[in-house]
Amino acid sequence: MSPYRVLIVDDEPLARLGVEQHLQRHPDFAVVQQAINGVQALEIISQLPLDLAFIDIRMPELSGLELATQLTSQAMPRIIFITAYDQHAIEAFRVDALDYLLKPIDPDDFDQAISKARVALQRQDNPPAKTICINDSKQIHRLPLCDILYAVSQGNYVQVVCRQMSIMARLTHVELGNSLPDNEFIKISRSCTVAKNGVKNMQPLCNQRFLLQMSDGSKMTSSRKYWRSIKAWISEDQPGPADRGITRS
Repeated sequence: MSPYRVLIVDDEPLARLGVEQHLQRHPDFAVVQQAINGVQALEIISQLPLDLAFIDIRMPELSGLELATQLTSQAMPRIIFITAYDQHAIEAFRVDALDYLLKPIDPDDFDQAISKARVALQRQDNPPAKTICINDSKQIHRLPLCDILYAVSQGNYVQVVCRQMSIMARLTHVELGNSLPDNEFIKISRSCTVAKNGVKNMQPLCNQRFLLQMSDGSKMTSSRKYWRSIKAWISEDQPGPADRGITRS
C-alpha cells in the first residue's frame, strides 16, 4: 500500500521541519508538498490528491481556519492543526479537524494524532458495506447489497438469492425494489430484479427480450416492457452496439 500523502502548511521553516521529522517515525505517511501560507496551500490542495494536512492556524494572507472553511468536501484532506496558541481549539474542531497540536509539539501527542489520522483514513479507504434488512418471518437478516444476486417474486413473497444463501422475504417486489440502488440493480421483468455485477452473460432473444445468465448459473428471461432500460444499461456498460450479447468473466 502506498503511503498516505501529507501536506505541511506553516509560515515558519523550523515548524515545517519539526513536523517532517516527527513523521519519520511513521513510514506509512509521506510528505509530498509544503506550503508557507494558506493561499499557497489552497492552490496545492486543488491540484494534488492529499490524505492529510498539518496546518498552522496563524499565518499571513489566509489563516489555517480560513483555509479549512474554503475547502470543498471532495478536495479536503483530513486536517491536524498546529499552533502556539490554545484558544483556537473549539474553532478547530468546528471545521472537523482530527486533532489540535500545540507548539512545541510533544512527540507523544504527535503520535496520538497520527494514530487518529490512520484510523480515519483506513475507514475512508474501507467504508462499511451497504446493507439491507430482510425479514423471512423467523428472523431479520442484514444482507450486504454486494451479496445479492437477484430477487424473484413468489406469490406473496420475494425470493432473495444471495451468493451464499436464499431467503424467502415477506415483502412485495415493489418494496424491495425501493430499497435497491438503481446503479447496482436493474429490473428485467415485473417479477425479477437482478444485480448488475451478478450477470455473467446476456444474449438477445426475439421480441425485444434478453436471456441473462447469473454468476450462480441461474437463467432469467427479461420481458419486452424492460427492453429499453436493459438496452440502455448495456450501452453504458459496453462499447459498441447496444443490442449485441455481452459476456462477463
